Amino acid sequence: MYKIIISLGFLGLLTPTFSQGINHNVQLTGQIEGMGNSKLYVGRVSDYFLNYSIVDSFDCRNDTFNFESNFQVNSNLYCLRDDMGRFLYFTPDNETICFDGHRQEFLVTSISGSESNELMSEFWQLSFSTGKEIAPLYSSLTKAKKENNLLEVDSIKSKIDSLNSIMRALPESFIQENSQNTASAAILFIHLSQFMTDISNQLVTDIPKIKRLYSSLEKHVQESPSGKRVKEFIKTSEDCGLGKPFIDSELITDENEIIKISSLKGNYFLLEFWTTWCGPCRAELPYLFQAYEKHHANGFEILSISLDHSKETWMNVIEEQDAPWIHTAILGEEESSKYDPFESEIAKAYGVLGVPSNYLINPDGIIISSGLRRNALLDKLAEIYAE
Repeated sequence: MYKIIISLGFLGLLTPTFSQGINHNVQLTGQIEGMGNSKLYVGRVSDYFLNYSIVDSFDCRNDTFNFESNFQVNSNLYCLRDDMGRFLYFTPDNETICFDGHRQEFLVTSISGSESNELMSEFWQLSFSTGKEIAPLYSSLTKAKKENNLLEVDSIKSKIDSLNSIMRALPESFIQENSQNTASAAILFIHLSQFMTDISNQLVTDIPKIKRLYSSLEKHVQESPSGKRVKEFIKTSEDCGLGKPFIDSELITDENEIIKISSLKGNYFLLEFWTTWCGPCRAELPYLFQAYEKHHANGFEILSISLDHSKETWMNVIEEQDAPWIHTAILGEEESSKYDPFESEIAKAYGVLGVPSNYLINPDGIIISSGLRRNALLDKLAEIYAE
């Protein structure tokens, strides 16, 4: 499922001390009210979807901690997570990084030790305060609807829309105002999924806007770890954009056979990325069934690509669905806690930020559409087969 994540944490200029080696030691110190005696975890963010892998852990005692760990130089974002699953992003770009906050509002913990972390803290606190203004308005909206107070409903909706507009504009404003600081590259990286718009049930990524924001960054910011990831995403998105040839790959079918995407060339076919744990993916099934039943006789095919880790779960779900098209999976070999579906080669090749995602390919192997959801897929196929 697509999700928008607004968060904090990334990169100031790496000092000369840290720019020469592969790793460096960083002291993490903090006072988090309400944390008590508990375990804290350090995670390394691995992909555009901001999944992370736990790389270290330490104990917090009486709300305080002082921990030294070894971090990769020029790696991407890290996060600090408590044992309840709350987390915040930071970058270990100085000898000491300090945290000061409250467990109940962990995401707005103040981070100091580098200009980039301080900037990101300010950004997140502004985002959080705006979000807190929106939350109670939805309760008021529900109450006004029950009372059939149409004037109040319109007024509240207007306030919600205004605040949401402010929230959506925050990342772009931050990037433009801080183009000289590598924190701006992190904000752009974190918000890549926010630049997706739903146009008539077709999800479209605004690559021109992402390119424009990336181009506005100063050279050293573009070359920072987050900047490089944004550049990589832009290239990937353009490589599999409309009018480009599909990217071939070998996949494992549910019958334990190898199939190449290129074996489908010669007919229209849909590459459908999904996972068993994705609710919106399940919601797409009725439309996929309709598309297949109406047009398979004309040669149309669906190649389902699961990004699941568990073969057993995947097999059980597709058996339950009893869908007649081709089922394939990645089935990573990493242990479940470290498996990152969006870091698989095919997901990165197609720039998959979330699921469901799809690409419609013509008989010549050219991508003619993407992000087709629900009736948008049926309408597109009706247009094709009416020719």
